[in-house]
Amino acid sequence: MSERRMKFTPIRLPESFVERAERLIEVIGRDPESAALVGRVTRSAVLRLAVEHGLSKLEAEHGLERVD
Repeated sequence: MSERRMKFTPIRLPESFVERAERLIEVIGRDPESAALVGRVTRSAVLRLAVEHGLSKLEAEHGLERVD
């Protein structure tokens, strides 16, 4: 994921989403496979992973091909 061109997109999230992402930082950091996907494991990296997973699921549910 870190090799992709990034675009700054400010977004407001419910506080609970941010808290959930914070809890995942340490867990993902301990998993070499997950950590390898994001490089440095930060709240932003966890939220990017969450968006990636969510978009993939939504695309599959609606019969869309993934676009990278």
